[in-house]
Amino acid sequence: MSGYTQGTTIYGLRSQYYEGICCYGVIITARCDIAQEKVKALHVLSAISLRDWVCTELFDRAFHAYLENDILGPIKQWSKDNELDFDTLLTFGPNKTMVNINADTSLKAKNRNKLEKAVSQWEQWNQLSSCCSMDIRIKLLNGDLSSKKKSLLNELLSGRFPNDFYFLPGSACVPGREYFDGLVVNLRDIIQISLQEIDEIQKCELDYTALSKTKSGQERIQYLNKKFFLNCDNDFVDIIGYVDSPWIEHLVQNFSNTFARIGVNTLPKSKLSDFSDKYQVF
Repeated sequence: MSGYTQGTTIYGLRSQYYEGICCYGVIITARCDIAQEKVKALHVLSAISLRDWVCTELFDRAFHAYLENDILGPIKQWSKDNELDFDTLLTFGPNKTMVNINADTSLKAKNRNKLEKAVSQWEQWNQLSSCCSMDIRIKLLNGDLSSKKKSLLNELLSGRFPNDFYFLPGSACVPGREYFDGLVVNLRDIIQISLQEIDEIQKCELDYTALSKTKSGQERIQYLNKKFFLNCDNDFVDIIGYVDSPWIEHLVQNFSNTFARIGVNTLPKSKLSDFSDKYQVF
């Protein structure tokens, strides 16, 4: 009888989506297949703590929403008034956009100053996005981005990221972790773990300190470190519990919907908005 099943939660994984973050993994392989030993490998979905998700995924969305709506709002309105495509204008960048604005001789001084301020802020935020430390992210999340943070958190907790993320509260994890903010599962990130690897995890053999003391330890660590988070003495991979019912069933259902989803091309937001504004019923 194996010591793992669907819903078992593993700590110490790497994910292509979250470089430098020690991730969790929730096994989604069917219980019956595991019990009847019909699998050659396990499939898990990566997950990160709610705090890590807020500082990465949520921050990126809040940052770009604030940039587009709060900073670029005046430029968006000016492009609409002049029948210019806003999405195309964004690809020009701040400097070339300012050239286009300066070429508009009909602009009043007040509106020109407003646009110049927006372009200047745009340039500052562009520079900020390329070198944004964790301290700056936290400061922005608790400052300029606080309202966006609240809105996006509500969306996550209400299940409004059906094709991207699934939130697991601490109370859904066994043993009880009510003190734990929760995990955010990435529904698009499937990681495969071999039966040998899960066997080593169960035996607590994927431990940096223990491995480093073996004859071929460093070579083994280098190989494992591509999939597991084994950077230093404090790093290890372990089974920390499992996701309780009905949370695990609901998670797998959400994953199935995402996996089976058929994507279609959609129009840019600016074109959708223009279409809605101009559409008349006759």
